[in-house]
Amino acid sequence: MVLLLFGGKGSPEMRPWSEALLREPGDVHVIAVCGDNPRLLESMAEVEAGAGRRLRRLGFTDRVADYLAACDLLVTKPGPGSLAEAFHQGVPVVVAWNAHTIPQERYNARLVQERGLGVAVRSWRQIPAAVTELRRDPQRLDYFRARLAALPPNRAVFEVLDLIAETLETAAGTPERYALPRERGGRGSSQGTGSTQ
Repeated sequence: MVLLLFGGKGSPEMRPWSEALLREPGDVHVIAVCGDNPRLLESMAEVEAGAGRRLRRLGFTDRVADYLAACDLLVTKPGPGSLAEAFHQGVPVVVAWNAHTIPQERYNARLVQERGLGVAVRSWRQIPAAVTELRRDPQRLDYFRARLAALPPNRAVFEVLDLIAETLETAAGTPERYALPRERGGRGSSQGTGSTQ
């Protein structure tokens, strides 16, 4: 099963990708998360109707983790949230990496390619072929899964909390002249004291 996921608004390319995947030999099933995009969701209705129950279109959902856990592949943009969830679930990814990839996501696509966590294609048009090729190569998929399983656990949420705590501790020990200004007229205010600081 293949999950198509492109942020909160989906992507108009999801329709031609779904159609191309459903035309491929075999019994590929597709879940297309259209997000908060009624026009895209409606556009996918025709594809779903002709897919013989092999396509499920969804609007906005908070069950992405459940759908991802049921899939063999995730087709997505190389955003940090989608990739982190896929890596956590051990699901290989197919992403695009080209001049249109926004700068802050280019390294993510490079990471996918260099670490063997999935495939980074140069054009969105190559996505259906890349998915089909991977589905026909179970050894390569197993290799990607093994690489994903070898990743260290994602502790980012705890690391952020540690950084916040460290910042607060540092601020608590900050000399008065570097501390944040107090409210006017509050206790310890220099207002009315003749201070020039």
